[in-house]
Amino acid sequence: MTDQVFLNYTQDELDRNFDQRAWVDDADQLLARHAQLSEQTRQRLHHLPDIAYGTQVDEVLDYFPSSRAGAPLVVFIHGGAWRHLTKADYSFVANAQRSAGIATVIPEFSKLPGATLPQLTAQIRRALHWTRLNAARLGADSDNIHLLGHSSGAHLAMAALTADGSEGTAFVRSITCISGIYDLGPVMLSARRHYIDLSADQVRQLSPQHQVHHVPCPAAIFFASRDSDEFQRQAREFSAGLRAAGRLTRMERFDANHYDVVDMLDNPQSPLSQALLQAMGMTAPGRDFIIQS
Repeated sequence: MTDQVFLNYTQDELDRNFDQRAWVDDADQLLARHAQLSEQTRQRLHHLPDIAYGTQVDEVLDYFPSSRAGAPLVVFIHGGAWRHLTKADYSFVANAQRSAGIATVIPEFSKLPGATLPQLTAQIRRALHWTRLNAARLGADSDNIHLLGHSSGAHLAMAALTADGSEGTAFVRSITCISGIYDLGPVMLSARRHYIDLSADQVRQLSPQHQVHHVPCPAAIFFASRDSDEFQRQAREFSAGLRAAGRLTRMERFDANHYDVVDMLDNPQSPLSQALLQAMGMTAPGRDFIIQS
């Protein structure tokens, strides 16, 4: 009998649960489509590329303005297992936001293992603070900033708000996480531990599941029906913690996989785009639920 290493997972099962490509047959094609959509978005939409928000080479961001002055602003943090992909692969998320009159910031950040998770989290904080300081100059509303992340980017977004308490991030009006990771404990038991270097204290500090009392703003949690079992479990567990802390505004599972769920941000009429607007308080509030498939 094979030993279980976490909950009911064997080592192979846990490793597979943190490898989303094992759950999606056409992952490479979907990622290639993201890159193509993003290139088309940059050609079509006016934007300001590669603005420095820090001093390191990776500390740059792209700004996609809204068509109206004083617009709300979304800061999007991309995924990629903390070590793959770039902001250039996710320019397309600005499409739905612009259609809704929202400006978008997409920051770049360093990757593992060349940097550490605490360093990545600090970079996201720097990008947020840069955004607040410069939003008005760029034509957006510095008092109406929202945070959005997908996959490992959802983890970084939430960790940036909670890892050192909520000090300095109270200006963020809402956070929306899509198919994220919220507990690094099982991550460090999986194959991902080979490129993540964290102490036991850092694992807890950087696990939003254990820092839920520090979440400084309303939070919406979305995930995909074909995310791995562990990603879905973590979404539910974290949502339960947010609900107990009085921070959960919405939880929903969409009929999608880990990669094409974020495609919906290319379409302003998609269920995810509409749910994001609700999470931002721009339409009538939705209800707190999971859609069962």
